[in-house]
Amino acid sequence: MRPTVVLAVAVAAVLATGAALPAVAATDSAFTLIGGVAGGITHVSTDQPLTFVFTEKNQSNRGADEDLVLKRATNVDVTGLTCITPAGHAQNNDGRWCEPGFVRPGRYASLIVTTTVTGAQGEVAAARVCLVNEDTGVWGACKTVKASIG
Repeated sequence: MRPTVVLAVAVAAVLATGAALPAVAATDSAFTLIGGVAGGITHVSTDQPLTFVFTEKNQSNRGADEDLVLKRATNVDVTGLTCITPAGHAQNNDGRWCEPGFVRPGRYASLIVTTTVTGAQGEVAAARVCLVNEDTGVWGACKTVKASIG
């Protein structure tokens, strides 16, 4: 399966389970951030792949350059980061920064964090992503997503 198709499936899986993904407070430019584990995984074993999906939505009436930043990854090795633009294109990140470009009102952009679980049974695998406005430098909403290891 092509990587673009896998990423599209991962984003669709997270958005389809949106009821389990509470939105966080909006940033100054009215972006919200949701996140989840692809496939709805809640428990995972050591050495297994685990994919986190974070999606920002512009809920304002004006567009902005709002980036998604991987701030922390716990009990996992990050093996890949992919930024999904509002047009649905997968692109490489700038380090841990997803710079999807200008996000118009009502549009989405996503950060896919591909990992391998390194923690031990009883621990938690987690990823934390925050939003930052590229023009103003203002940090906004953050979201931590977790899965139990065991």
